[in-house]
Amino acid sequence: MGNDFPRNSAGETIMQALQGTPTFVRELIAGGTAGGIAKTSIAPLERVKILFQTGQVEKGSSVWRIIYNIASKEGLRGLFRGNSATVTRIIPYSAFHFWAYEHFRRVFFAEALARGLQQGPWLDLLAGSAAGATAVTLTYPLDLVRTRLAWHVPKGVKLSSTEEHAFALGNTKRANCTERVTRKLHRGTDHTHNFFNSLRKEQTLHPGFRDVSRRCGGYSSRYCLQSSGSSTPSMLGTASKVISHEGFRGLYSGIGATLWGILPYAGIKFYVYQSLKQQYRHLALTETSTGSTARLPIPLMLTFGAVSGLVGQTLTYPLDIVRRRMQVQGAEVYPRTNIETSTTKLYRSTIDCLVGIWRSEGPSALFRGLHINYIKVVPSTALGFMIYDYMKSVLLLSNHI
Repeated sequence: MGNDFPRNSAGETIMQALQGTPTFVRELIAGGTAGGIAKTSIAPLERVKILFQTGQVEKGSSVWRIIYNIASKEGLRGLFRGNSATVTRIIPYSAFHFWAYEHFRRVFFAEALARGLQQGPWLDLLAGSAAGATAVTLTYPLDLVRTRLAWHVPKGVKLSSTEEHAFALGNTKRANCTERVTRKLHRGTDHTHNFFNSLRKEQTLHPGFRDVSRRCGGYSSRYCLQSSGSSTPSMLGTASKVISHEGFRGLYSGIGATLWGILPYAGIKFYVYQSLKQQYRHLALTETSTGSTARLPIPLMLTFGAVSGLVGQTLTYPLDIVRRRMQVQGAEVYPRTNIETSTTKLYRSTIDCLVGIWRSEGPSALFRGLHINYIKVVPSTALGFMIYDYMKSVLLLSNHI
């Protein structure tokens, strides 16, 4: 498979050296390369998705309008805010994910063979789920930092209006309460802290206040966004703030929801992709005389990867919403006031967050930003599988996937 590179070139020399490395090293390289390229290609959409998920922009906003607003107000670099953290996270995550998948797949297939069980894509479902859990556990702090960076909006940048967002939710009392909170915040009065606490005590009089409090704790408040600071946070700076305000456990905030989501998502993704490839090979009769399988055409790899990503995301997206909400809760929002939200935890668990969103914002909130995911999952998952398949070929790895 090394024929893809010119003879006597530096590329051929490098590939020959890599082909001589242990199998697990080549699997890590193939997975990391696939993840890094795929994620970078959809970085702007990834940031917009996080802004939608955490309530920074109101429901119904145009994806392309938000992208335009970010580019015009923050510059083109704003579209890639958090991407350095994404790449720093996704390369090891993807490397561990694909390597763990290969490892668990070998173990499960060997066990099935020893027990006389039928081998098939259902084993890819199990291997994918186990691999997803392994990769998440090893790289989760990087994911949390990446989310905090993408969620950050510089001071003075207004991507949405609190009042419009509150009215869009169809609750006049909630909107009025939001207006009272933001009016006081805007004035910058010394008694802001007391005012905010008094409103907390009035929750029985204001059914919508619990929701407003949550949004002002990090989701969509106009003035909360503007008070998040003018400087662009760094990965190390963000991680340090999390540790100082929330402890080392803060780096794993929301990991429960992430694991709940990744177990079915990773399993379904590998299951669908492998099933489509298996069906294609049966129909096209592409098996070689040695029993190995030829690499699929690139258009087919892209198509199968896109379908697997779409199916997996649709079925598990609500858990992704919960994951993002739990990751950004407790983030510093009012650095120049007496309101301390750095240690405030609005949700105690995955179930608490899921139920809270359902009750306060309606079931549609659990699918907020899904349309963006459809736009980004198609190229991201498709490219990821295609590049991984290709890298496995050039690195002389078994091409069962």
